Amino acid sequence: MCVLSHYGFRLELDGERIGTRSGLLTRRHASANLSKLQRVLLSQSWLARRMGRLGLKCEVAAGSHSDGQSSNHRLSMLVPLGTVEQISAVLEKVAPQLNPDQLQWVPLHPLAWQRRLRPSVIVVSLLTLPAAWNFGPWVAALWPPIVTLLTLEARGWARYAGYACNERVFAFRAGWLTRHWTVASIGKGQAVLLKQSPFDRRHKMASVRLDTAGVSPTSFALQIPYLSADQAQALFDATSRAIAAGDHPSSGLNDRSAMRSAS
Repeated sequence: MCVLSHYGFRLELDGERIGTRSGLLTRRHASANLSKLQRVLLSQSWLARRMGRLGLKCEVAAGSHSDGQSSNHRLSMLVPLGTVEQISAVLEKVAPQLNPDQLQWVPLHPLAWQRRLRPSVIVVSLLTLPAAWNFGPWVAALWPPIVTLLTLEARGWARYAGYACNERVFAFRAGWLTRHWTVASIGKGQAVLLKQSPFDRRHKMASVRLDTAGVSPTSFALQIPYLSADQAQALFDATSRAIAAGDHPSSGLNDRSAMRSAS
């Protein structure tokens, strides 16, 4: 599938328009205006990290209708697999402000790994009990190594997780074996959400999410979880002001919205 999809892959930049061409049996061409880029997404598997490689995607505004193309044919992949230098060079050309290497990353709450670990341990424990009852006590011996693996994942995920926010961009990164980055332009944001679940309130935490147009439901979410309540409130306020200002800080409020919720 990689050969069929990415054979002859070519990234083209023509003025303010960026496009890609690829495919072995079926040739595929997608393009969009640079001004429509909502956010960039980077991903790096464990093997790609060992080889110094990563992938770069993008999401464009109104992707399901822009340029008369369906969502299946909109611009998405910018670099299927490239070196760090190649990725940086592409970002410098198409969206220099969205380059994650230029951002100052802030870690999550120190107890974020425990919050991430606890639901997984509860689910594994609830599944282990009936399995041990039906198949024998040997099943219970699987519980310690599984929980150990989940602990390593939670600690690794939280150690790398972080966010970055300034007057221009809103970004989140996380991952253990496979790492993901999402960097969005605040000026393209449509709504910012401050969310605090009962578990968040118990641990004095909250999460902040930025919504942009044309976002794929399968993409890495731009939601920053496990922040201290004060940290989340400050991030929410700063992002709300930046969205209201848009590209012109002195222009005042526009039709974009900021929301708060507790669930």
